Amino acid sequence: MASSSLVARLGAISSPLIAKLEDVNSVLPLIVYGLFLLFGGIISVWIWPETKKSKHMETLEECNAEASSMNKWLHPFRQVTKL
Repeated sequence: MASSSLVARLGAISSPLIAKLEDVNSVLPLIVYGLFLLFGGIISVWIWPETKKSKHMETLEECNAEASSMNKWLHPFRQVTKL
């Protein structure tokens, strides 16, 4: 949670400076913002433990099955038992 807050603050501080790059080249701010987004996507898929080596849902049925099951993050110590 703290790292998200830190990155959000850094983004808020750096955004006027990145926008000022438009004086050099009108496309440069878009490239910089795009690189930040690309970097964040790569980190979220390959590095963070929540998504590392996890199967991503691809169909609506998989999403519905996951939504109807008990959330392990909300109830981490409760065991799921099927009747």
